Amino acid sequence: VDPANGDTVLFSVPRNLVQVPLPESVDIWSCDCFPSMINGLYGYAERNPAAFPGAIPPGATALKAAIGEMLGLPVHFYALVSLDGFVDIVDALGGVTITVTERVYDSAYPKEGGGTEVIDFQPGTYEFDGHNALAYARSRQASDDYNRMGRQRCVVEALVAEADPVTLLRGFPAIAEAIKRSVQTDIPLDAVPDLIDLAARVDTDRAFSLALVPPLYISGVTQEGNLPNLELILEHAAIATSLPAPAAMEALGIDPLADSCGE
Repeated sequence: VDPANGDTVLFSVPRNLVQVPLPESVDIWSCDCFPSMINGLYGYAERNPAAFPGAIPPGATALKAAIGEMLGLPVHFYALVSLDGFVDIVDALGGVTITVTERVYDSAYPKEGGGTEVIDFQPGTYEFDGHNALAYARSRQASDDYNRMGRQRCVVEALVAEADPVTLLRGFPAIAEAIKRSVQTDIPLDAVPDLIDLAARVDTDRAFSLALVPPLYISGVTQEGNLPNLELILEHAAIATSLPAPAAMEALGIDPLADSCGE
């Protein structure tokens, strides 16, 4: 998020990227990278905190460092939200408006409390509660990781649009309780007022997403997963964050999130 004008870009990192680079300060593997899939780094660091000295908490700090190195950008903060917490936060906001552009069907979607259910979201506009918003963002039975990533970006965009100051103030007690219960973050309390002010300046019509998906952002394939095209990722991340949003979208051939999400 550009603090000067509120221009916003989301970077979507597939879970199956391998050999994502690590900073020079992390001297563990000869490749100067995390050799396995990126979605395993958090757990590895949590189990081996001595490998990341001074990292508190180890998992989130390691992941911030790796993704920041790959993008060539400092990752200032992290927020980790549990699945139950996601449901609670959406419900605290009063639900979220989602435009489903393609049918999402799952014959055995795993419910938060255990067991499975059938979900079938036909194209159209819905007022989703937290449970259905999570199901829409999480299911991948009839699609793949990359399709699911697209739906997740649309849910994030819809949540940002939903979270106007009046809604946040009205639902503050429930939102605060959900955050206290289900969110971990390293954002200091004294930064929260500035972040709230920044959030109010985010224009979802100018927000866009750079998804690091095949074939463009992949340089090769191994038995472990996909190798990131680091040179192109660095180049495009720089364009996405240095140009005004309309110019960046034109240069990268990307539509605003609102357009790609059927709004």
